[in-house]
Amino acid sequence: MSTLEQVLDNTRTSDEAAPLTGEEREALDEAMRIYRESAPIPQSEIERYRGLMYHGVPVTAILQAYSICQIQPDPGFSDDNNYLKNSFAEAEHVDFREGLERQWVIAADGTDITETVEKAVAWLAENSF
Repeated sequence: MSTLEQVLDNTRTSDEAAPLTGEEREALDEAMRIYRESAPIPQSEIERYRGLMYHGVPVTAILQAYSICQIQPDPGFSDDNNYLKNSFAEAEHVDFREGLERQWVIAADGTDITETVEKAVAWLAENSF
């Protein structure tokens, strides 16, 4: 917002806000599902890794932040980039952009997803601000 008119317009819009109807909520949930399934790591795959951690941060959150960034018009400019930086700072009191020790990530079915997680972490580190 760069003008008073924009501020007033935005406050008017928020004053008129109403909860979504059940039908609107279902449509929004379905749109989000379709959107997230179009990511390089679909949400359905990410959910398989629930419970796994990487340096104190949930693997699902890392992969979701990476995937959400990749489906943005400008992947390098998304506030999701900073999720990981803040999470590592909180979990391990480190700046992950300075590098982390290798930590293996093995799914419950025995699949080694370390490379996928490291790729996501490297991209998010390079693009965080």
